[in-house]
Amino acid sequence: MKYKLAFFAFLFLSVSTLFGQSEQIKSYDLNWKGIEKCLIASSSISVMAFDGALYPNENHLPCFTERIPCDPAFLYRLELKNPVYLPLTDDEVALLPKGISLPSEVKPVSSRLTERGSVFLSISICPFVDQNGKTVKLKSFDLQIIKENKSQKSISSVSHTYANSSVLASGKFIKIKVTDSGVYKLTYEDLVSMGINPANVHVFGYGGNVLDQDFSLPKIDDLPEQAIYMNKGSDGIFNAGDYILFYAQGVNKWSYDSAKSMFTHFVNSYSKYGYYFVSSDIGTGRKIEVNPSDIPNSPVVNSVTEFVDYGVYEKDVVNLAFSGKEFYQPFSDATSLNFSFTVPNSVSGSPVKVRLDVAASSTSTSTFSLSLNGGQANQLFLRPLAGDNYEQGVGASGIFNYVASGDVLNFVLSYPKPTSTSLGYLNFLEFNARRKLKMNGSVMQFQNIDYLGQSAFSRYQLSNANSNVEIWDITDPQNINKVSTTIADGTLTFTASSNELRTYLAIDPTASNAYAKPEMAGIVSNQNLHAIRQADMVIITYPDFLSQAQKLAQAHRDKDGLTVEGVTTEQVYNEFSSGTPDVTAYRWMMKMLYDRAIQSGGSIDMPKYLLLFGRGSYDNRKLISDSGDNLIMTYESDNSLIRVC
Repeated sequence: MKYKLAFFAFLFLSVSTLFGQSEQIKSYDLNWKGIEKCLIASSSISVMAFDGALYPNENHLPCFTERIPCDPAFLYRLELKNPVYLPLTDDEVALLPKGISLPSEVKPVSSRLTERGSVFLSISICPFVDQNGKTVKLKSFDLQIIKENKSQKSISSVSHTYANSSVLASGKFIKIKVTDSGVYKLTYEDLVSMGINPANVHVFGYGGNVLDQDFSLPKIDDLPEQAIYMNKGSDGIFNAGDYILFYAQGVNKWSYDSAKSMFTHFVNSYSKYGYYFVSSDIGTGRKIEVNPSDIPNSPVVNSVTEFVDYGVYEKDVVNLAFSGKEFYQPFSDATSLNFSFTVPNSVSGSPVKVRLDVAASSTSTSTFSLSLNGGQANQLFLRPLAGDNYEQGVGASGIFNYVASGDVLNFVLSYPKPTSTSLGYLNFLEFNARRKLKMNGSVMQFQNIDYLGQSAFSRYQLSNANSNVEIWDITDPQNINKVSTTIADGTLTFTASSNELRTYLAIDPTASNAYAKPEMAGIVSNQNLHAIRQADMVIITYPDFLSQAQKLAQAHRDKDGLTVEGVTTEQVYNEFSSGTPDVTAYRWMMKMLYDRAIQSGGSIDMPKYLLLFGRGSYDNRKLISDSGDNLIMTYESDNSLIRVC
């Protein structure tokens, strides 16, 4: 019998149910069927199987899943009772992934799902445990589902609201693009050449950070207007020779990982650029303004004269499995890679924290060695390939500590091949290093993590600053403001709360030659998906196929009696991901139609079908010339080393 890989399916299990006032007990008996074949595209692999088993993980171990209706007004806790285990046969033991670490007891995992207004509890169990060094499998068990009252704090949930009309519905808009996060400049002359009224210029959007896939979190709707700095020169009139500055987000998203105690990056796997929209026909003309400081009486104030800087080296060249988000840089014929970072005004003797992610394709154990400035070597060890046709490489990552000894970090990553056919790959090298809070250049980002969560304040003392330097708080890129400061003897000072992480820019906005210009991406036609009618079916098509998609839409109207709306991928990106290609933008458009139907109480208005019209590729950014057409964005898993199709 063949099984198709899937996340959800109906289970055919022996189930009896007993109900209590605040709990529900279900009894399950897994009907193990030995070893069978699991279908992966046109190939199959041997797997352990039981009736209703699913294989959601790359280790190809079967999982038990169940979905039960639940009340969203309550919390649910799961306990597994009376487990009965069976030993594995020798053939089953041979199918266990090498080096797998299993728990000593089964722990059910649950998540809450909402489907067309109904709420379900999705339950997943890995039925394997380690007992005295031997792996056993779960045969039967009782699952106790305990229903508990929510605390008042947990009752509140995110409510998504949507504009009735997009800002793109009327007026002239020019689309621009950036690669890196930073301050960008548009001159008076640039705006005139775009056909934009320079005196009334507005910038909309939120750039290139990948959209969060968790819909329980807040989401920016449509295109927010960005606050800008306007340099009007000595005459106070915005004219020839003048310019605007605005902060733009590129495709690398940085955040502080408290578990790792370092800043880590997340690259947008859908786009090489972040996008914004320039207009003079709509908007309030937001400017970067001073935000008054709010400091209580007798606060605890710590002096800050250092900050943590970060950087990353990452070069996406190949995808080993032709699947997944991750691309790697091969070592090719070399046995080492060299890269340098400049860290101005480094704090000598301070820690340098490095996160390294690598992969190897080898039949023998591999070793990667990373050294800094000719010494301080650390190593990563990778197991050999499993020997099947699916695993294309073995990945490993590690966090290493070094000591700063100057303003230049010279890293050497070595991979001595254990065999002549072994291949080594670098995913990325990320570093965190401490710098003195001393102005370097015309714009400098800084952030301090020393006093987080202590309900204290920090007095930042930026040295080597001239009288033109300002401090912008860019913690919330949609609400950038200027910080009140004082300056004396070249040291600029300000005080702010350090309880939560905040990110600042020290910037000399008069240094016009220091700022790059965004690239022009073209004129955007007016559109208004936020005013789209509720529809049974939505077709999202690559723009070149719009006429064919419209013919198909009409056929569904005529033959099936469906209400159908056809839109292009670019239109969806423009209103739901700031113009940046992102597969989650498709979901957000459908979520808007779904939420509006729920809010209106008309479940009949919920969308029933979504058709993506166009070809997709694992290479959403088209990094590889022969990787196929990326006309429609495709969701790719984190697994990028095991071929699954």
